[in-house]
Amino acid sequence: MDNSRNNRYAFLLLFLIWIGIVGCQRPNSEQNRANEEKKSIRTNESLSKENLSKENAIQTISAKETELGSDKTRNAVQTKGAGSICGEVCWEGKIPEIPDQTVALLEPDYRVQMRKQTNPNKPVITSQNRLAFALIYLNKTASEFDSPIGFPELKIETSSKEIRVLQNGSHHIGIVQPGQQITLSSIENRFQSLRFRGGDYCTLTLPELHSSRIRQLPQKVDLPEIIELSSGAGYYWTSGYLLLCPHPYATLSDQMGKYKLSHVPPGEYDLTLWIPNWQIERTEYDPEWAIPFRQFWAKPLVLHKKISILAEQNITLNWTIKAEMFPSVKTLSTEKK
Repeated sequence: MDNSRNNRYAFLLLFLIWIGIVGCQRPNSEQNRANEEKKSIRTNESLSKENLSKENAIQTISAKETELGSDKTRNAVQTKGAGSICGEVCWEGKIPEIPDQTVALLEPDYRVQMRKQTNPNKPVITSQNRLAFALIYLNKTASEFDSPIGFPELKIETSSKEIRVLQNGSHHIGIVQPGQQITLSSIENRFQSLRFRGGDYCTLTLPELHSSRIRQLPQKVDLPEIIELSSGAGYYWTSGYLLLCPHPYATLSDQMGKYKLSHVPPGEYDLTLWIPNWQIERTEYDPEWAIPFRQFWAKPLVLHKKISILAEQNITLNWTIKAEMFPSVKTLSTEKK
């Protein structure tokens, strides 16, 4: 009897222990289930946010691609139907004999030194009778074009020997755009002064070696204009030229006498060729020293050709230059009389 009672007590005790264990596990399992549900909700929210951000990123990329596509479309519209004009500048007949000029250089100690100088406007003619460094441009206003201007960077170096224009090489002629800033520098330990006349008007001094100045060119320019560069420090034999052009359709013939104007919109144009004259029209003298201090060149050679360019048309147009085509000093003297 006692054993039976003890067995019942043992069974009841085991039953209570089992209930306690199950009771403890059920809240834990419910808690785990609740935690899992929360994790699932958070995961879904994060996935939704991630998908949303991806969609936004895709939309942004699409918008950028559309924007770039519109730029490409605009560029395509600007260049659609554009053609080109190319050719050579040929020299025909006798090549003029242009001797070096004997010049008077006033030294800092007031001695006058006589020396030989090459004429800066002497035509550069190749062995194949082609003329280099001739300006060719469309004589049109900027309002007639819708194209960006992008001429190469230009610098000017000045000395008692020459005015050197640095732009895709070294010569004394360059092409600039309205509002462009150009750097002037002295490459000689002498006082330098550079005059701008024509399309710009100023005089800038460079008092010592390696001194430099910056000149901003005029902003408002209607038609292409020539800026004549000369020395204001007594180096009257030096000269240089800049074409101030309000549109991108201007170039110089290269060292083989070839030129090309690219991306020219269809239309009718006045194609202009400009070459400086090597002849001296007159010389002004210093009244105290009785030596030249300024000289003026004869009028340049300017030729015009009316052309009509169609859509996507490539025109070849050559120029033929002769010495007698340049305005001579005798002709100018006769015209003045």
